Amino acid sequence: MDKRLNAFLAVARSKSITAAASSINLAQSSVTKRIAALEAELRTPLVHRDRRGMSLTKAGEAFFLRAERIEREYHDGLEEIDVIASAGLSELKVGAGPVFHLNWVAGLFSKLNDQFPDLKLDLKTVHNENMANLLKSGELDVYLGILSETEVDS
Repeated sequence: MDKRLNAFLAVARSKSITAAASSINLAQSSVTKRIAALEAELRTPLVHRDRRGMSLTKAGEAFFLRAERIEREYHDGLEEIDVIASAGLSELKVGAGPVFHLNWVAGLFSKLNDQFPDLKLDLKTVHNENMANLLKSGELDVYLGILSETEVDS
């Protein structure tokens, strides 16, 4: 996550540069510089400094709500990527209709292999089986082709 945003969130939550610096393992001067850089970028003060600590300005309060949302999205993204990278698919079972497997599967598999070299790709092109049933049963992860309206469920 952005270093300035992280520092801002720590200050907003702790209401103190000292406590914020401690919570994110930085020197007080680094936290101060990051807050100043963020305020310069936004062209408005976000925190009000006084002898008792810090409080958020009106702009700071508004930005804090957005910053928390950004932090949540960032952490959700990390979690999602971790699932894909570590515990994600080890095998992708792909069904393809005749036109699709002849025209597009080779290029698609090449790109998938480049991006996910450990992913095993299994292609099923048998045309006399009901591909929709294979999808529903989990025998296929993806089908590249056309399904009739009677084969499609919600």
